Amino acid sequence: MRARSHFRRDTGVAAGFTLIELLISIAIFSVMTGYVISNYRTARQSDELRQGASLLANSIRRVQTMALAGEGVLSCSGGSSTGVSTTCATAADCKNGGSCVRSLPKGYGVHLTMSSAVGSKQAVLFADLNGDRLYEKGEEIRTDSISAGPSVSITSLAPMTVATDLDIVLEPPKPTVWFNGSNASAVATVVLQHSASLRTRSVTVNRVTGQVSADY
Repeated sequence: MRARSHFRRDTGVAAGFTLIELLISIAIFSVMTGYVISNYRTARQSDELRQGASLLANSIRRVQTMALAGEGVLSCSGGSSTGVSTTCATAADCKNGGSCVRSLPKGYGVHLTMSSAVGSKQAVLFADLNGDRLYEKGEEIRTDSISAGPSVSITSLAPMTVATDLDIVLEPPKPTVWFNGSNASAVATVVLQHSASLRTRSVTVNRVTGQVSADY
């Protein structure tokens, strides 16, 4: 009789993954995907915080430029507006016959606050019209956003008023720098924080040199 072969013929079909191999592959893919997503989220949060510090520093530098250039500001004059410090766009913003004229304010400033969720994400640029070296409602020139995303806000101000504010005022022509109407502090520090990562960045202003530094 003819001997039976114990060797299986090659059918040309490759063997597939076993269940264990498939599970291991899925686990590795899941770990790698989680790592990439985590790194992307961390990088995005860090970038939002860095941009926030940059925006704030630029707002302060913009005020410095205005003070150095002696930029005129539109403000109300005459009528019932006399004695009231308010900026304007047209005469319609001035009360009882007041006119909107361009003049040189006594100083230029940046108002920062932690008193509200919206306010802590903004820098209010203002004209110190009455020379008290402090921000007052009606002195606004413009409002800049200092938050590149919804999660970046001011969490610390130094020096700080009782109302949790900081007013940085520059008086031309040099200009002379004041913090909250005083020259007692040599440096003002603003700390920005990302609410998700809890990381922080600082922006400082040196009163003597006027240097604005951002911790990027």
